[in-house]
Amino acid sequence: MKKPGKSLRSNAIEIHPRGEERKALLVPEVDIEEAERQIAELQETIEDIELMRLVEERVVTGKESGTPLAEVIREFGEDDLLEDGPTA
Repeated sequence: MKKPGKSLRSNAIEIHPRGEERKALLVPEVDIEEAERQIAELQETIEDIELMRLVEERVVTGKESGTPLAEVIREFGEDDLLEDGPTA
């Protein structure tokens, strides 16, 4: 197979061992690779959301005038999110 299926199970082949009620699934490698790619993408999205929530909380609970967003982003070590890039 060259293209992944719609789900992990769509191209899987079921194997029923003799005398067993349970089954095993053979999943094409292309489907596993696609699932791993999607999981990695979702993990990155979750990390981004968590970071933004931390930044928002930090900015809101900062000093009376608030903490500059760029400063908070740098404190979390995410300088690459800033337009001007990392600072020394």
